[in-house]
Amino acid sequence: MSRQEDFLKYINTGYTFKGEHFKLGCAMLDGEVVTGADVFLPLKPLTVTASSPALQVPVKPRPSR
Repeated sequence: MSRQEDFLKYINTGYTFKGEHFKLGCAMLDGEVVTGADVFLPLKPLTVTASSPALQVPVKPRPSR
């Protein structure tokens, strides 16, 4: 197998997910985009809801004038 074929297999194995996902882009090897080396990320770990701690910002009451 060539270096590019090994790379393509590695990317396709490591960045393909079941379930809902989105394409982040294509992987590059030696500064060149490798056709077919699509990089996907799963949506589930990225889902943020209104009750997520990241969105819960403490609000301090304004002092009365």
